Amino acid sequence: MEQTDTLSRIYDDETLRVALRRLMELDSRFEGLFAAHDLSISDVPLRARPPTLETLCEIVTSQVVTRQVADLLWGRLSAHIDMDNSSAILRATDDAFLAAGLTRAKMRAMRGLAAAVDNRSLELPALPAMDADEAVAHLTQVKGIGPWTAHIYLLFCVGHLDVFPAGDVALQSMLQAVLHLQERPKAREAAHLAKPWAPLRGVAARALYAAYGAKRAGAGQPI
Repeated sequence: MEQTDTLSRIYDDETLRVALRRLMELDSRFEGLFAAHDLSISDVPLRARPPTLETLCEIVTSQVVTRQVADLLWGRLSAHIDMDNSSAILRATDDAFLAAGLTRAKMRAMRGLAAAVDNRSLELPALPAMDADEAVAHLTQVKGIGPWTAHIYLLFCVGHLDVFPAGDVALQSMLQAVLHLQERPKAREAAHLAKPWAPLRGVAARALYAAYGAKRAGAGQPI
């Protein structure tokens, strides 16, 4: 078990529980949020994903589409291209990407990632040692990789404690609820509102995602 004062990242269920307890000590409103959605700390899913090129490309696939559409596109793409092999991605034709239903912008982003991994200008194994701003800058140097993609990768693949995907509508919606706002905040305001939760903004994001999932499940909507 990783002690509270030495917690550096979330990598298993126990470190997630430790981090969530720290968040609730920092801001008791999360206790109210969990109670409102009949959640406990143990209900927050780890959602850990491998810190690989393949996972990063899968996150690119999910940009600005629903989860169901993203799964469909990724299934088609990964059936024909080895998406964890930078050379295979660079060898793949335009037709292979477009036939899977990807946009040209996403195709270019994936090729950019593969090229950056190939020439070592993008070092995915180095990300856990970087602070939030440095890690985001390292990922977004690749054209087509924006803050949302970088934050999601750092949150669920690296286990970073202090990244907040402020452009995510789900998080914006739950920020409105937990902070009792009249309107859903836009990305810039959401990022500002999350600042008091530093250095646990990533933990706050996980808590808000869990509440959002519970809210949608209660309404009979797909998560």
